[in-house]
Amino acid sequence: MIKNLATFFKESPNNWTYYPERYYYHAIRSLMRYLFDCTSYKDKLTLEDLVWIDPTYNKQYRNRFANMNSDFLENFVYSQTTGKVFSNLIKRCADNDPEWLKKQLKANPKFWKSITS
Repeated sequence: MIKNLATFFKESPNNWTYYPERYYYHAIRSLMRYLFDCTSYKDKLTLEDLVWIDPTYNKQYRNRFANMNSDFLENFVYSQTTGKVFSNLIKRCADNDPEWLKKQLKANPKFWKSITS
């Protein structure tokens, strides 16, 4: 939503300098700047701050959020340079549901080979 609003203001044919909506654009830019530089502040902003979904108690919202954002979240985790999150997910899956993981690995031998080689 933030990205769409920023794109709308940036690509609008109007000159937003004297329109009353201009402060929205500045608020959006400030929020994006904070998200980008939040590591330098005392209180770091996390995804939990932006998404008010408790994964254990709000399962219906969690599932809908995960399904709607699955491609983005998958690419986001997979593109992590250290691979720490991906490794933790595999370990968690092996601990919590080993039978399902074995079934998935048997169904995809290329994946198993890429993990073990």
